[in-house]
Amino acid sequence: PLEKQADAARRHGAVVEELTALKTHLAGRELSALAGQLETGRRLQIEYDERESELAGRLARLDAEVLEGEAELSALGTSDVAEILSRAKSTAERIRGQLNVVAERRTRLEGELRSAVDDGLVANLEADSARITGELVLASAELDEIRPEFAELEHSEAQLVNEQLTFDSEWGDSIAASPTRAAEIRARIEALGVTSERSEQELDRIGRQLAAIAERTERAGELRDRATEQHDRNRELEPHLEQALTDAGDEHDRADAALSAELEEQRRVDAEASRWKARAEALAQALDEARTRAGAEALASSHGVLGTLLDLIAIDEGWELAVEAAVGDALLAVVVDGDAAARAALATLEGRDLTGAVLALGLPTARPTTTDGPTTPAVGYDGLDPIGASGSLVRNHVRPLRSDVGPLLDTLIGDAIVLRGHWRDSLGIVVDNPDRVFVTTDGDRFSQRGWRLRQGSSGATGAALEEATARQAESERVMAAAAERVRAVRDRSGDAAKARRSAEQELHRCRAEIERAAMTRDRAAAELSALATDREQLVDQRSAIFGRKQAEAGELRELLSELPAVEDQEAALRSRAEALTRSRTTLEERSREVTSKRTELEVRIAAIEERRELLRTRQAETEARLERLVAERERARIRRVGIERAITVVDGLAGRLQEHRQVVAGWTELLTAEQQAQSEAAKRVSAELSTTRGERVSAEKELTELRERRNRLELSETEHRVKLEALTEAVRRELDTDPERAMATDCPELPDGTSPEARVRELERELKIMGAINPLALEEFEELKARHEFLDGQLDDVKSARRDLHKLIRSIDDEIIGVFSAAYADVSTNFTELFQTLFPGGKGAVKMLDPDDILNCGIEIEAKPSGKNVKKLSLLSGGERSLVALAFLFAVFRSRPSPFYVMDEVEAALDDMNLSRFLALVEEFRKEAQLIIVSHQKRTMEAADILYGVSMKPGGSSKVVTEKVVDRNPGQPMTIDLREPGPDGFGDPGSGQALEPEQAEAG
Repeated sequence: PLEKQADAARRHGAVVEELTALKTHLAGRELSALAGQLETGRRLQIEYDERESELAGRLARLDAEVLEGEAELSALGTSDVAEILSRAKSTAERIRGQLNVVAERRTRLEGELRSAVDDGLVANLEADSARITGELVLASAELDEIRPEFAELEHSEAQLVNEQLTFDSEWGDSIAASPTRAAEIRARIEALGVTSERSEQELDRIGRQLAAIAERTERAGELRDRATEQHDRNRELEPHLEQALTDAGDEHDRADAALSAELEEQRRVDAEASRWKARAEALAQALDEARTRAGAEALASSHGVLGTLLDLIAIDEGWELAVEAAVGDALLAVVVDGDAAARAALATLEGRDLTGAVLALGLPTARPTTTDGPTTPAVGYDGLDPIGASGSLVRNHVRPLRSDVGPLLDTLIGDAIVLRGHWRDSLGIVVDNPDRVFVTTDGDRFSQRGWRLRQGSSGATGAALEEATARQAESERVMAAAAERVRAVRDRSGDAAKARRSAEQELHRCRAEIERAAMTRDRAAAELSALATDREQLVDQRSAIFGRKQAEAGELRELLSELPAVEDQEAALRSRAEALTRSRTTLEERSREVTSKRTELEVRIAAIEERRELLRTRQAETEARLERLVAERERARIRRVGIERAITVVDGLAGRLQEHRQVVAGWTELLTAEQQAQSEAAKRVSAELSTTRGERVSAEKELTELRERRNRLELSETEHRVKLEALTEAVRRELDTDPERAMATDCPELPDGTSPEARVRELERELKIMGAINPLALEEFEELKARHEFLDGQLDDVKSARRDLHKLIRSIDDEIIGVFSAAYADVSTNFTELFQTLFPGGKGAVKMLDPDDILNCGIEIEAKPSGKNVKKLSLLSGGERSLVALAFLFAVFRSRPSPFYVMDEVEAALDDMNLSRFLALVEEFRKEAQLIIVSHQKRTMEAADILYGVSMKPGGSSKVVTEKVVDRNPGQPMTIDLREPGPDGFGDPGSGQALEPEQAEAG
């Protein structure tokens, strides 16, 4: 189980690592994309700023050109028609500007209607509102600067009105009407031509757009059909892939179950093999020990040696203890071929000073007898139970591995009977048949030699060892087969896992295809819907253009029929106007000056007002958008209704402005017609002015579009920046890495046909399937595995060391036994001799308590002085016990001589007779060694060569005194040379005095 958890943890770690790497790569790729978009936005922002500056300069130049053109056009007028015409054109320009503003407003409203509320725009819109407010303040300041000039202009105009009244009073009704109708008709005809040309261009454009829409509709329809077909096909394939995935999962589960079963079987077989291996090693060790005890190793090279009895018999299972109880110590004996081989084996054991037992084959056997005669032979091995069917023969359960071993077994256990049941139930049979040997299967033995319970044994025989070895080999073969099956099942499990992953990938690919097909189909359907809407709008526009063309064609026919009469009337009016020209020259010059100044001021005021109106409109729109953005999304519907109403109002305003524009255009054409003399110059100036104004409108429109694009770019840049910040925070929080490292992370290796996103989903699904895991299992498993391997090695080392130690112990035991036996023999001989010396006529001996167990037995000293029937030391007197101890001590000294011996008051309890014997013994040993004896006995001191003592004078301190015995003849009194110790520890010659022993003792 721990290994499975470790594998799951290892697999989980690999999946998490790959998933993290893929997520890091995808996040880095998205970060790179967002950074690229921001960089592109910054470049576009710079380009837009440059283009806006360029367009602002161009607008300023065009405004100046428009003012110059209007001034030039005003200067070309010969009457108040110039002033009126200038005002009309200014009004037309204002109307045109208002139309552009209205168109822009309608476009913006439509854009707002199509767009959704975005809460992220609030900050940008507030910034726009603040900027517009600042521009309004600047525009108001400019108006305040113009007001003094305008007041001065009004004063000049009042003077000019007085002069005109004076002129009118002088000329009265002689002022002819201005010939404006013909010019108006010509201008209208020209305008209708331009409009017709534009209508044709619009129709061509609409036709091209309709053709493009038809082509796109066809492509979108084909794309939708293909996506629908692919979607349906994959939908049909999905159940089959799900079933394949289910089948693969079931197969994988079955393979895992089979693998678990095989692993369990492998562990069982491994345990069985280990058990038989341990049994074989234990049997081999037991046999080695048995052979060592029986001397089999020493006799292995001897002629005629067949091995131990354990190696030559086979015992039925469960009968080992009974057979060993019946055979006894003979089970460890060495079997030899014949008596000659037996003699040679015994000689070998004796020569090597070893113990052992030998069983010879081929010797004549005698049937056991009793005091009354031969015993009744046991029943043969035909299955009949002896002794009244109370048991069976042990011989029936032992098989010789050699034919000549059979008679030996008959001799050893031929009459041994195995009792049935407990020994308590069969004691009557045992008592009634004292000449029989009875055993039990528990190892109990009952015979004339005694009753013994639970001998205990290892059951080690050569056949058992062969069986254990064979079972071990068989277990190893089964273990190898189990390992092969485990490999096969593991390969099967791996193939099933691969098939499962392949099925999952195929199902994921199919579902991804379904999702992509559905998205493509929906996108194509949406595009078809949009194309249908665009086509309907273009058809409506084309119908409207056709209707307008028909109306303009009718109007053109009417104007062409009216033009000749109007031209005749214009000629008459022109002759009247020539008469008035000279009279009005001075007035017109003054009027042109005032008109030019008014025109300039009005243009400036109109531009400022127009800009203020545009800014107010934009500010109102911004505030409205802010209100709409702040409001809840439930008010979106009300907002759309308001926008639609605003669009309706804007359309109505555009219609009224168009009507006013037409009226103003008519007056402009009439006024232009009255200036026939200046028509060519006016046309040129008007054309240039119209071109300049058109360029100005185009530039202003382009500037407006540019600002809108810049605003959208700023919004997009803000959105990208917010996404980038959120993604950066997510990368740091969830993936624990830096954005730069994430962007530099390469995509890990992926399976063929798999995208990173699909792989991420697959890994997340795999993590969900894996469920909870034990993250510490892998580390714990590795530690336990290392510990297991370490313990296996340690166990092998211990087993090897155990075998070596057993051999070493046996060798040391043999050496100890040999050394101890030799020492015991020497000490025993010397003790017997010395005892007779110390106890004349007495007998003493040293005996081992258990000669069969030399290593564990004790030593007993027997002492029998002459005339006493006592053997125990505790019954002897103190002096006798001291002499016995001295005899043993000097026996050890004699057996293992030493350069010197130290004894402390060993003769204190001896009487004079025994002391003399002790001193004789000391005299014998002093010839070969130096003796140091601590004593208070005078006779012992007399026997010494040098005496050392400690003396203390009255009132003084102690000091060492050396007494060297003067050479004397035996039998003379002892003379002591008492001196102060010299540098060498002895007295200085000639510095002392000779004392008699009595004097020395008194001193």
